[in-house]
Amino acid sequence: MNDSKTIVTKETNQTQGASYPESLDELNIGSRTCAYLKKHYDSIDEVIKVGRKMAFDQEIGSLNEKTLWKTDLVSALKEAGLIRPASDFRMSFNVYTLYSEIYRPYGNCFVTSVEHLSNEQYDNFKGVTDKEVEDIKATIAKLVSKKRSYAIIVCHFGLDDGVMKTQRDAARNFRHLSTNYFCQLENHVISRLRSGIKMGDIQLPVIAEGLRNNLYDTIYSTAMELEMLHEDPIFRRERELIEKLKYLEKMPLKYSDPIKRYFKYGWLDMTPVDDIGLSVRTAYCLKRIGINTVSDILRFDNRKWLVAKNLNFRALKEIVSAVQKLGYEKFEIECIANN
Repeated sequence: MNDSKTIVTKETNQTQGASYPESLDELNIGSRTCAYLKKHYDSIDEVIKVGRKMAFDQEIGSLNEKTLWKTDLVSALKEAGLIRPASDFRMSFNVYTLYSEIYRPYGNCFVTSVEHLSNEQYDNFKGVTDKEVEDIKATIAKLVSKKRSYAIIVCHFGLDDGVMKTQRDAARNFRHLSTNYFCQLENHVISRLRSGIKMGDIQLPVIAEGLRNNLYDTIYSTAMELEMLHEDPIFRRERELIEKLKYLEKMPLKYSDPIKRYFKYGWLDMTPVDDIGLSVRTAYCLKRIGINTVSDILRFDNRKWLVAKNLNFRALKEIVSAVQKLGYEKFEIECIANN
């Protein structure tokens, strides 16, 4: 890429009347830094967003590598008045990260980094209020009966002090709690929140509508409608017919071939294993071996169940029972059925 290319802005802020530079030459940065940025970045907007991310990480203490060009860029952006303090964003991004985890089956819907904000969004950013944070914590406490499980979510996502921690660091705040067990308990709480929202038991406060993906409402409503369809008697009848086809698949070759073609292009049950009533440990073990949905369970090779890591006979019986309750009455794991 040519060092002498001109970097042109694509975006300006009209709301606050802020003056954004049209080229790197307008920023007070050294010639070496300017040449480096022109070589590696395509637009002045991209440079500004990268600099804002570095300034944010530097302020919260997570910027590990402090090279000359990074320090020079951050200083220039601060001098130009294009950097806001990290405290304006920190709690909001913690909440958005929690929401992204809860709504993960429907896509990452929330902005969790300053580099993903447009200039207008950055300048007009208000974030979540203290009342919204308290409402979110109250909603979680309503669904989670154990104080430790509630404290795990609050600690990890920094809903009290605004400091989001890694799972390893958060686990150290709990006596006799390993990182692995901490992750399992947290996944259980997240699953409870997803189920509670799906069943209508709880409703999380709606926050930052302008920072959500434009397709969020369509994706979420479509996915919820599809999950509700699973309870429809007609849909249940379809599952019964599919089970019948699976039985007929064992017929001679000339009959089984068209059935196999139907299964190849037919209906799939994409219900997550977290939502079918399995224990936290069993669901975690299934995901470790690549089984994330009911469809994955139904299509898993029967011969591999016995050698599946950390899945004992009790866990396999639990899986069979959960799948059969979904309407797949004929589902069996051969090594369990023969004992």
